[in-house]
Amino acid sequence: FDKATELFDEISNKTELSLDATIDFQVSLDLSLDSFIITSSLNELRASFRATIANDFNIPIGNFTLGISPSIEIFLEANNNAVPFNVFDDTNFTNLASFDFGGTFDAKVGARINEVPAE
Repeated sequence: FDKATELFDEISNKTELSLDATIDFQVSLDLSLDSFIITSSLNELRASFRATIANDFNIPIGNFTLGISPSIEIFLEANNNAVPFNVFDDTNFTNLASFDFGGTFDAKVGARINEVPAE
C-alpha cells in the first residue's frame, strides 16, 4: 500500500482540475393595472469539466539524459439543447433536462535526449 500511496500523491500533485458553468436566466414582470404577468427565459445552460495530468521524468543513461514528458487531458461538457425557453411554461421540465454531451481525451508523450553532440 505504501507504493500505491506514493504514486497517488505524485499524480495528485501533478493534476489540475477546472469546472466551468454558465447560466443565463432572465425574468420579466408586467405590473399593468389589469394584469400581473411573469415571464422567464433560460437563454444558456452549460457546464464543462477539464482534468489535466502532466509530469516530467529525467533518466540518466551513461553520459546522456533521457527526458520523458507525458500528459493526459480529459474534457467533458454538457450543453442544454432546448434553450431559449420559458421556464415557467415548462411544467414537466423536459426542456430543463434536455442536454447534449461531448468531450475529448488527449494523451501525449514527449521524449528528448540531452547532451547529444551534434554538428
